[in-house]
Amino acid sequence: MVKKTMFESSAGEGGLQGLWNKLLSMFNTGKEEVVRSSRVSKARLDLSSLKKDRERVFERLGEEVYKRHREKGISIPGLAPFFTEIEIIGNNLSAKERELKELKGEAVILPSVAETATEFNKRPRKRHHRPDMMASEAMQNVK
Repeated sequence: MVKKTMFESSAGEGGLQGLWNKLLSMFNTGKEEVVRSSRVSKARLDLSSLKKDRERVFERLGEEVYKRHREKGISIPGLAPFFTEIEIIGNNLSAKERELKELKGEAVILPSVAETATEFNKRPRKRHHRPDMMASEAMQNVK
């Protein structure tokens, strides 16, 4: 008959070593979960960053296409509603800027057409166009 020590009898089956092994197993499981969760979070951040990069490229592409349309009269089938929407928004922006200046008591100088056409390249803008919006939807929102 093997005599159990005080630690073995109070720790149950396997004694202190069994308790230690169980704690190590729980620690390793927790560690693996933390590592997996960390990888998932990093993948989500990378995905979000790549989507933002793509949106910036699309925005620059759209600005370049619009710029060429304004400068050279390039017409691309299917994009006319977007050009119209941009021009309407540009006109509304100019009107609001004039209104704001008038309210503030500043002198109002009306910009030339050439100035308003290149104004969008001078400062960063927030993007309000939904990428999933069809050209026909864009025109409905403008009306």
